Amino acid sequence: MGKRNIRNLLLSQFFSDVGDWITAGTIMLLIYKATESPVLVSMIMITENIAIILFATIGGAFADRHSPKKIMVVCDLVRASVVASIPLFSSNIWLIYVALLVQVSFSCFFAPAKQKVITKVANRDELAVVNSWSFGISGFVRIIGTMSAGLIVGALGYHIPFFIDATTFLISALFLLRVVYHANGSALPQNSFVDRTAKTSLLQDVLIGIKEVRRIPAVPKLLAVFTLGSFLMGLFVPQLVVYNARSLQGDEFSYGLLNAMIALGTIIATAIFPKFVHRFDPYQTMTYTAFAGLGSMLILLTLVPPPFQLAVLFFFGVLQSTPNLVATTLAQMIVPEELLGRYFGLLNLFTTSCYITGMVVGGLVASYDIDWMYRGAGLFALTVFVLTVLFRNQMQRGISYEQTQAPSAKSP
Repeated sequence: MGKRNIRNLLLSQFFSDVGDWITAGTIMLLIYKATESPVLVSMIMITENIAIILFATIGGAFADRHSPKKIMVVCDLVRASVVASIPLFSSNIWLIYVALLVQVSFSCFFAPAKQKVITKVANRDELAVVNSWSFGISGFVRIIGTMSAGLIVGALGYHIPFFIDATTFLISALFLLRVVYHANGSALPQNSFVDRTAKTSLLQDVLIGIKEVRRIPAVPKLLAVFTLGSFLMGLFVPQLVVYNARSLQGDEFSYGLLNAMIALGTIIATAIFPKFVHRFDPYQTMTYTAFAGLGSMLILLTLVPPPFQLAVLFFFGVLQSTPNLVATTLAQMIVPEELLGRYFGLLNLFTTSCYITGMVVGGLVASYDIDWMYRGAGLFALTVFVLTVLFRNQMQRGISYEQTQAPSAKSP
């Protein structure tokens, strides 16, 4: 039963993620064709991030109050309806932004609910494998989804991709309905961290969750690693298109190839992660890969001649995935189940804010010199790595796969 639940959950993710990437690519192509404005194209990502900032913590608290499986199914059905309606107003780009805002808002409820379902269907020893498969699927569909969007638009026009995405949401919901677990059960040991009988508002749940999650020793450190890593990704990822055009004098195909190499690195990282996850200290794994490794790759990217950039980006994909896998698996082990939704909601809020900050800083610096922007990002990462080494004793405390009990807390 456990393996069947995991398989259904991962199949749900596969179909949903493929549709997401097809829609993302189609919306970018559609808005650029209608406006030929890079600013309006960039507003797609800005709209998505605004939705995350507004609803991430609320979605996490909601997932802690209600059945996470039901939340996921309802979110899939709503997102299917929203995406299927886009062809009705595809000539009005502002309504497209509104539809995108609604879709991503419901994704903010879906994501923390999914993390809770994982802890309900997977036991402790299976978490690393399940997370690896989940991250691997994300890397794989990033390749096929972005490539498929252009092919489908070219062959069938701008409307069909949205119907395909709506269908993938419905397929995702069908697989989720096949996931079975006890309503109050979890495959992991848990503490009675919050009084479940207390009647509180959703906003109170958010505030209580933030307070209680902070009391878990490892959580502030995990949030620090995630947020600094997100700032680094904000410096790097959005400017890859500029790097491709200015430094490599590349075209659309070469840009797709750069992204494909990063995604391939992600897939390889997820394949080997379960084999070494418990062999190495999680704190060192996160800091060495997120800061020492990525910092070195960013600097190296500006120094090597073509086509060696592809190899650098492959290793970049490996290194960017590893700390995320470690931190996600660790959080699922040490954060009590009744707080898990709020933890991942809080995480989304922190990481999105830092990612946007990185985008703004990276865009300003890259407008002058893209190579020096990447070198500066690399030096920033290496500086953070040195600080994590200097303050290792304080930062490493509580970050362990062996910790399954969180400190007790008073009921609200």
